[in-house]
Amino acid sequence: MPALSSRSLRKRLAAAGGLVLTGVLIFAFGVGVEAFAYPRLARLFPAVRQELQAAAFIVVAIVSLAGLRLGVRLAERRRADELSGAGATRWALGGLAIGLGMFCLVVGVLIVTGAGQVGGYAGLAAAPMMFVSSVGAAVWEEVVFRGALYQAIERLAGRGAAVLISAALFGLLHAFNRGATVTSTLAIAVEAGLLLALAFAYARSLWFPIGLHLGWNFCEGGVFGAAVSGGAAQGVFPITLHGPALLTGGAFGPEASLIAMLVSLAVSTLLVVGLSRGFRPPGTEAVTTSRRERGRRPA
Repeated sequence: MPALSSRSLRKRLAAAGGLVLTGVLIFAFGVGVEAFAYPRLARLFPAVRQELQAAAFIVVAIVSLAGLRLGVRLAERRRADELSGAGATRWALGGLAIGLGMFCLVVGVLIVTGAGQVGGYAGLAAAPMMFVSSVGAAVWEEVVFRGALYQAIERLAGRGAAVLISAALFGLLHAFNRGATVTSTLAIAVEAGLLLALAFAYARSLWFPIGLHLGWNFCEGGVFGAAVSGGAAQGVFPITLHGPALLTGGAFGPEASLIAMLVSLAVSTLLVVGLSRGFRPPGTEAVTTSRRERGRRPA
């Protein structure tokens, strides 16, 4: 690989720095809304607490997407192709289906091993809020970690470093959640951070990891009522877990279980195989080509 000129290196550093700053600002906005703005508004208007919570999730998701578009435009002088509407529905729904299927498989293994038992129908009352919260979390975290940080690292050190470093950072983010342990932090880094980074590397569309993230979280909390990264949830068919934390994930939830890690690693392996063979999903080659063409244009 030819050595980078000092000008080219400065441009890469500037672009990567702009993406990191974008991610940090979006992350700070989400934390500010969740930790400061929403609690204060909820105390002032307790009668509409649930509506305010839903609004907070929606606002964070919208601002996150808009913030990434603006950040990419300023840092790299290009459109945010990773948020392109072309193929967005296909990638989002495909990711959603895979995420749902993956966690249903985790539940199936929990039942077969005797570590889990699904109860009866508990109603749909909590499902809408669980879905909205899952959407907000999926969009916010994917924009920050795959949209901004992953791409910043990739610009400087390549795809492999971007996958590994962004996965490690994603695991560390969850190290401060309720019920978190060293095992749960490692599990999140491996099963979620690695999987979602590879999903983005494969599709080059942020809608794919967003759909995956949403499907997994909603199935875990909204369908089966298991703790989601340490947070309590109410599900339509609540699951009762019993047995060693290695199988159940303990207080953190099934995400921290060996079962979830193995299921996620299996899907990650399929993505690695696709990437290693140079397979490009339909539509991604056009995005890559358009980026190259814009890169040739004078700034």
